[in-house]
Parts: sequence; structure tokens; C-alpha cells
Amino acid sequence: MLTGLLGALLSINPLAVAHNEAHHGHAQQAAAQLKDLSFGEAWSKELPPTAQNGIAFFSVTNTGKNDDKLIAAAAPVIAESAEIHAHIHENDLMRMVKVDDLEVAAGQTVVLEPSGYHIMLMGLKRPLVAGEQFPLQLTFEQSGEVELTVTVRPNDVVEAEHHHHH
Repeated sequence: MLTGLLGALLSINPLAVAHNEAHHGHAQQAAAQLKDLSFGEAWSKELPPTAQNGIAFFSVTNTGKNDDKLIAAAAPVIAESAEIHAHIHENDLMRMVKVDDLEVAAGQTVVLEPSGYHIMLMGLKRPLVAGEQFPLQLTFEQSGEVELTVTVRPNDVVEAEHHHHH
């Protein structure tokens, strides 16, 4: 019986586990590593086919002793251009503004998330469809370039997670 149980445990498909973790946003491992920077899962949300712009989110942790800055982003497969944006409160209103860079201080984690910092994908070349993935290139002042794989999440999952956390 123990042998059968062990066999069953060993036959669990690691891709199914990774898919389940990524789908529910609970992946334990960083999606990518660049020198002293590690990245959490990169994701976007599904949009209607008529949407002209999209948004990408991820987290970045700086385990080094020196500060770094995100200075550029690009996603040429999916968008004409990509910009670093922030939501700011101004005169009791929330609005998005382009920022030139995003500091990632030594020993800190910066989370790009809805209603916060994000990568704005301008001029979408095709719709963002749930389950699809696309590459996102990030350029850091000190560490150089890294490419993340962005997974498009269904809107119902995004909404459920947003309400769950607030």
C-alpha cells in the first residue's frame, strides 16, 4: 500500500501543480532572477477585443546592498510601447501618470498591482485573452535587462482576488 501511495505521489504532474499555483496567484518560486533582483509572477488581465491598452503587474525584490531603478519596459510582441505608470491621488481623484523610473531599494520589495505602480501596454496589437502569455522586457539602471513571461488571467479570477485582499 505504501508503494502505491508513493507511486501516486511521484506521478503528480509538476506542470499541473505549477499551472494551479500560477492560476491562483500563489506560486512560491520567483518567475525570474536578474543579479540581486528576483521577480514574482508577472500577470495581466483579460480585456475585451476592443481595448487599445493593457496593464502588466509583477513584484520585484532587491536582495542586494545597492538600490536599483526600473528605467524602461517593452512588450513588442503585444504592444506598440510600454511605460511605467503610477496611480496617484490628486484633488480627491485617482489618476494614472507616467513615471520616468521606479526605485527598488536594497532589501525591499516593490509590488506592481492594480491601483498602484504598473506597466502600461500602449497600442495593443491583439486582444489580451485569458490563458495566453507574452514576453515583457524590463531594463534596470544597475542590473541590466530581464525578460518576464506575463500570463493573462481571466477577469473573474482578478476580481475575486482583488475583493479577497481588500
